[in-house]
Amino acid sequence: MNTACERDSDAAIRQWHWAVLRRSLRLVLDGRTSPDTRGEIVRWLMSDREGPFSFATCCRLEGVAPQAMRERLVQRLSRQGLADDAHRRCAARGPAPVARGGPYG
Repeated sequence: MNTACERDSDAAIRQWHWAVLRRSLRLVLDGRTSPDTRGEIVRWLMSDREGPFSFATCCRLEGVAPQAMRERLVQRLSRQGLADDAHRRCAARGPAPVARGGPYG
């Protein structure tokens, strides 16, 4: 049985995942972000690495397919003229699988 403390802790961890994802997306889409910072974020976004705060983990906890999010992000970066490295990395992955549920699928 989960205690109130455990539930609060789970909610706090999930909020941190959402905050990391939201901030990263906001920065990568902001034309004022430095190329070095944008490159670092793009490497995180395109990484296949799994871990507690990997891009894939943050997406899955929000009910979003990571590859679908990457593709949407590259499209938006392209419209803003910011898609150089991100587009090449995402295109090399191939199309996203069909998402099942979640807010974007």
